[in-house]
Amino acid sequence: MFSNPNPQAAYGLVQSGPGNEKLVEVALSGLKVWGQWLIVGESGGGERPTSDIQRLSWGEMGSFFVVRWLFVVIALLSGVARAGWIEDRDGATVIHVKVFDLPDPSRQEASERAGVAAISEFKRRFPLVFAEKYADIYKANPETYGRFNWDNVEVELHQFSGIKIEGLGERVGMGNLLAIAGKVAPDVMYVNFRQSGTYIREGFLYPLDKPEDGYLAAMNESERAFRIHPKILPVIDRKGPAGEKHVWAMPFGGALGKVLLYRKDLFDVMDVPYPTNEWTWDDMLSACKKIADPGKGTYGIWLSSSKHEAAYWLTFLWSAGGDVLEYDETNDTWRAVYDNDAAARALDYYTTLCAGKWIDAGGRTRDGYACRESGGVASARWKRGEIGMRLAYIDGRLFSEIDPEVTGMAPVPIGPTGVRGAELNSRMMGLFAGIEDRAVRDAAWEYIRFFDSRDATKIKTKIMVEGGYGRFLNPTYLQMFGYDEVIRLSPRGWSDCF
Repeated sequence: MFSNPNPQAAYGLVQSGPGNEKLVEVALSGLKVWGQWLIVGESGGGERPTSDIQRLSWGEMGSFFVVRWLFVVIALLSGVARAGWIEDRDGATVIHVKVFDLPDPSRQEASERAGVAAISEFKRRFPLVFAEKYADIYKANPETYGRFNWDNVEVELHQFSGIKIEGLGERVGMGNLLAIAGKVAPDVMYVNFRQSGTYIREGFLYPLDKPEDGYLAAMNESERAFRIHPKILPVIDRKGPAGEKHVWAMPFGGALGKVLLYRKDLFDVMDVPYPTNEWTWDDMLSACKKIADPGKGTYGIWLSSSKHEAAYWLTFLWSAGGDVLEYDETNDTWRAVYDNDAAARALDYYTTLCAGKWIDAGGRTRDGYACRESGGVASARWKRGEIGMRLAYIDGRLFSEIDPEVTGMAPVPIGPTGVRGAELNSRMMGLFAGIEDRAVRDAAWEYIRFFDSRDATKIKTKIMVEGGYGRFLNPTYLQMFGYDEVIRLSPRGWSDCF
């Protein structure tokens, strides 16, 4: 029944079988870079070479064929969904680059128009950059770069559509893994901050600091400092698959900092002073006690009860002077270090917020001061002004997700040891290691370099200010690009908070 592969039948099989999401995850977890795979039993109990197919159970046979047909589909799709390429067109050489995401020219939001303008400027500048940096090298090495007209070069960018299989859902990283397996990953890949270690270890990314390429090496110190926050550097500058240390990705869009947001209207109604830079754990708990009244539908703070709850607790662990892991560079090993007093203090405080017993005005016993409902319900409560505080990421360049008239922002509170610790995250992009054409790879790098450069940020800032969004921008960038008159519209203390 499985002879003569048919892509429609294969797609139907992948869609219909129960548990396929798990099977695909298990299969992909066995990938070594792209194109190679192992048969994995349905129970996940070990790897078998393909010659052992006769020893698989009937359940495992189902797993085998689902996985096999999945890769048939990927292989067939890879023939039409290729990544970057080069063509001769109307006397010019056009380098095509696929990017994980591009702004939509049809949309009129200021942020979209800002991105489109930056990309237009990149395309305008690219021929000049190419002529200065690459043309002579390409012409001198036609065996490596091809026999094209390197004196007249253009670049075109294409939105990556990816490989999507019905039933897999919008799982973080799954689209990238499927694309990598099918050799159709975009030339410029999105690199998830938390998954970057996996991408680096598995060899999905091309190193950006090889001297012979002239990528990171061509950036001066000022340019690097504008792009790379010093605390983010250890995430991108680390050991690769063979133990060699390289820079594997570039941040973009500004650092994402974890801060404390608070509803000014709810604080005002409850006559509670706003959080300040000097706020402590005791101050936060006191505010929660004054604001929380579940009987009336108000809560002190929004904390998760999902599988991601540890991410909320981390802020308190760091503010108690603790940490999760410790790296031994000599032995290249990590070990857990949260079996200590700092972790116990943080957990005790966190459980007090979530489950501490207290009696409300009506004499009813309550558990904690936090809203721990599902994300959609809690989000709606926050928007209605029923929750006093929440921990949230704030973009280091654009704060447009919050209305400063209603929502205030402060650093996370200081812990019992006099320190505070909050998460720093970042969006990142990197070069797919499977790019076969050097010219495509060079063009992809130039896109990465320009899109979040000082020049590109200046263009985006101008459009955002002209669109009336100046007060939502980080005052640091308003001052940097000469919009001092707009800074007075920014909420006082935002820049200092970040």
